[in-house]
Amino acid sequence: LWGLSAGGGLMLIIFLASQGGMGGGDVKLAALLGFWLGFKGAVMALLLGFVSGALVGVVLILLGLRRRQDPLPFAPFLNTGALITVFWGGALAEWYLTLIGW
Repeated sequence: LWGLSAGGGLMLIIFLASQGGMGGGDVKLAALLGFWLGFKGAVMALLLGFVSGALVGVVLILLGLRRRQDPLPFAPFLNTGALITVFWGGALAEWYLTLIGW
């Protein structure tokens, strides 16, 4: 339930703050992924989804394929973050903690 709250809660805040920039389906998907992955997994999946979405968005803008105002579906990036978390989440977390010296 903590994962559901973390995933769905954070996305709900973004949904409300963006005033239509984020869809309700993304909120539901993040809540479901949080329920499935747990709190730590939800945080990691969201972080990976945000980073991958931002990188793809920047590349598309630089290539001239999208403008900054154009919508970009977020669900594929959430799903990508969840898959990376499922298969390599532990190794990524361990690598990151070693990187920051913790």
